[in-house]
Amino acid sequence: TGIDRWRLPRKSGMNWSSPMVLRRDGKEEVLFPSSSELLAVEPATGKTVWKHDGPIATIASPALDGGRLFAPGSPLVAFKPGGQDDWKSPKLSTRHTSPVAMDGKLYGAIVIGVNCVDAATGNEIWQHRLKGPFSASLVAGDGKLYAINEEGIATVLAQGGEKAKVLATNTLGEKVSATPAISGGRLFIRGDQHLFCLGAK
Repeated sequence: TGIDRWRLPRKSGMNWSSPMVLRRDGKEEVLFPSSSELLAVEPATGKTVWKHDGPIATIASPALDGGRLFAPGSPLVAFKPGGQDDWKSPKLSTRHTSPVAMDGKLYGAIVIGVNCVDAATGNEIWQHRLKGPFSASLVAGDGKLYAINEEGIATVLAQGGEKAKVLATNTLGEKVSATPAISGGRLFIRGDQHLFCLGAK
């Protein structure tokens, strides 16, 4: 009907972060990032379940893996929902990009390239320098990480490992600011002038 089910007042401020849904103890919670806090509410009622004080990034969105949240900011903060900080890392502070959390590792596209850290401790596993800056977030699929800088240079790295491994580098020939999407075994990239679809021949 379009009638409000509930309304939750929030502090005013610029914010482009996407909400995310997580399931914890058999219940769903919706997370709303802002510069001052990360707020978790019940979807049905709007009741606040917990909050984590900021600063939190207002463009990048949090990631979740192994029951731990990774909230971008300066620094990036890792913690279990409703709990205290497990660790913080200024090395994963980003301008616009959201982190990727998979299989016990956390990856981030930062100004100087791509970082990989242990998701449980924040200890750096490897860093690979790439020409930045990055506005598009990393995406992962098929055991690979795809990093595309603002100039449209796409670097494919192997996921995991104790050292960075570059599998391919390709130039799209135009500026890229949007995060790629993966569907049906294909990678979709929106450039300034074209929409690219990349897939196996």
